[in-house]
Amino acid sequence: MVVYHPYYEQFAAWARQMLSEHGQARYTHLTGRDAGAVLPLGLAVSFVPQRGPYADLTSVINGADHFCGRRDFYVAFADNLYRSPNPLMALSAAIADQVTVLARRYRPELAASHGVITATGPPGQQLLVSLVEKPSPAQAQALERHHGRRNLFLLEGRARLTATFTSFARSRLTPSGGEPKLSLALAAWARTHPVHIVETTVDVIDLGALATLGGPGRGMPRHDIASA
Repeated sequence: MVVYHPYYEQFAAWARQMLSEHGQARYTHLTGRDAGAVLPLGLAVSFVPQRGPYADLTSVINGADHFCGRRDFYVAFADNLYRSPNPLMALSAAIADQVTVLARRYRPELAASHGVITATGPPGQQLLVSLVEKPSPAQAQALERHHGRRNLFLLEGRARLTATFTSFARSRLTPSGGEPKLSLALAAWARTHPVHIVETTVDVIDLGALATLGGPGRGMPRHDIASA
């Protein structure tokens, strides 16, 4: 399912039509060419307007409600576009019934635009200990000095969440101030529950940052991409 801000109702209505079986057939008829199936056989896409305070955590709760909140589900932020392999496949292989997040190795120049994770555990089995959302340069340097760069990760826009986490996160939709964010809910959950980390090195186009991110040492070429 896709959760969208009600401002984009006209776009959602267009997408509902184009992704329907009738819409694909009409496209083929009008253009005289078969574009192939837009969706895999048996897959349906639902579009749900966001309900509640404007925040990514609101969208997560809306999604959980749509699926009746009875089992694990995946979160994929639409402004992060990944090339192959699909990182959701890596999350699906993680431990069931445990909150799991996608992350990549820490890079100081990206800290100000990401949640910075402090991790513990051997490679491939790291757990999230704490998270600082978009730290200032001074905060990032303090994290580097205290924990060492090898123990820091950057939070990505993919996660596998659980019904119990969703119940916990609901209480954070009415914060004392500021925007309720998924990253901060994950940090609070990690104080008393395990949050597993799956590391990725797959290139991602971040529409919000207008950049392509890759593994350590890669550059960040700019793209003429605009996101609403």
